Amino acid sequence: TPSRGDVVTVRWTHDGVTEELIKRVVALAGDTIAVDGDIVMVNGAKESFPHGVLTGPSRRAFTMTVPKGTVFLCGDNRIVSLDSRYIGPLPVSNIHGRVVAVWAPIDRMRVVPSP
Repeated sequence: TPSRGDVVTVRWTHDGVTEELIKRVVALAGDTIAVDGDIVMVNGAKESFPHGVLTGPSRRAFTMTVPKGTVFLCGDNRIVSLDSRYIGPLPVSNIHGRVVAVWAPIDRMRVVPSP
């Protein structure tokens, strides 16, 4: 079961091609989110996970409630991330697992902490 803040691997199919994405769980089913460009408010509070932000005019703004059986996922490098802000919430069943470590490149090897 995913938790808010988990970094997960998830399958996404677009134009007949299935890809594995690595994204952070920002919101769970039933959460209300407000997206304004690279900023996501969850249930009225700014998310507490570090991520890149592009300042200036908003590229994308909307409010929604995350549907049952899905999660809202965002990349930590929001400036270039293809994530739920563009492709919508993804089914929990598409999640393969939680990322626990970075193995490469060797100079960035580390454990990925749980939220």
